[in-house]
Amino acid sequence: MQAIPQQGDCCTTCTEAVTVAVPGAAGADGAAGAQGDAGEDGLNCCTETTAIFAMPAEGATVVVAVVDNQSMFAGMIVQVENCGYMEVAAIPGGSTTSVTLRNIEDSTTGQYPDNVAPATNVASGSVICPSGPTGPTGADNAPDDAEYWCATPSAGLLNEVDMSALASGYVKVTTGTGQPSSVDEIPDEDIEYDEQAIPGTFIIDWDLGRTFYRLLAADTIFTFANTVAGKQILVVLRQGNGAAWTAAFPATVMWAGGVAPTMTITSLAYAVFSFYKCEATGDIIGTVLNDAY
Repeated sequence: MQAIPQQGDCCTTCTEAVTVAVPGAAGADGAAGAQGDAGEDGLNCCTETTAIFAMPAEGATVVVAVVDNQSMFAGMIVQVENCGYMEVAAIPGGSTTSVTLRNIEDSTTGQYPDNVAPATNVASGSVICPSGPTGPTGADNAPDDAEYWCATPSAGLLNEVDMSALASGYVKVTTGTGQPSSVDEIPDEDIEYDEQAIPGTFIIDWDLGRTFYRLLAADTIFTFANTVAGKQILVVLRQGNGAAWTAAFPATVMWAGGVAPTMTITSLAYAVFSFYKCEATGDIIGTVLNDAY
């Protein structure tokens, strides 16, 4: 029979030191990385001529030397300084410093009448910028059954009225006819103008319309006539140029906070006054928008 093996002594003691890693304080930030490459500059939508050229005849073309043509394409409308409106007819092959332009003035239809005359020299350094086609002139499409009031008649419209020949005073613009029989029938577009800005007093007749305009040229007292219950009117005042004129309305007007507003003192600024006469009480309520440019 064999003997039972006996456990011997440990070869090492159980009291050896154990090393533990303890984190220290964070170190300083590292250096910044290198800057990336800059992007390419965009193309300038405008360019300049680098040599004198003569304006071609209507519908004809001319090759123009330019700083850069890379923003242009065939069919593009451009405006040429000291010249007028032209069309890019072509981009010469392989060139970035020239462009073929066409004179698009048409005397027959009246298109681009402000272009310089053919054979006119256009200076070097003239700016060329993208543009767009213009529409037909107003006279060509004006209705034949209308009447036109003009400060300077052009003879391009039918039934022109020369306002410069009229006596000074008020001009009332309205689409209505006759005296309205009720408030609801007063046309909204009725307006009474007073461009002469006669100083002193000014009577606002509620029967004449809904909107009244006046350019101040002195301290002015406004009075009401023929007020209409349930109706609202607008009084548009403009301050004088470099002046600070005052505007006073009837003391019976009820203002916010019970205090009448002060007219804007900003030169040539607008103030829009609104007045409403209450049907139930007959009170006239006023509000104002000052410095309405």
